[in-house]
Amino acid sequence: MGASNPHPHGQIWANATLPNEAAKELRSLNEYYGRHDSCLLCDYLALEIKEGERLVCQNEDFVALVPFWAVWPFETLVLSLRHTTGLDQLSED
Repeated sequence: MGASNPHPHGQIWANATLPNEAAKELRSLNEYYGRHDSCLLCDYLALEIKEGERLVCQNEDFVALVPFWAVWPFETLVLSLRHTTGLDQLSED
């Protein structure tokens, strides 16, 4: 996967362990749920939809938005309108 400077593109890779940043994100999501009994990403999505300022596009299943923490000119976050806990739950069934 290389060790380049941060730049806006995606890479797909696999590993036997969860990378540090992803592990920290998962821990933060679990801590939020423990404090609020709700999903941080679902709560954040509801707020962004209500405000409507950073929405890029939306259909019946997903929303693409520019998160308030974006650092790249075309950075977007794609969120499911249906609460899911994994990609395996995004089937058409």
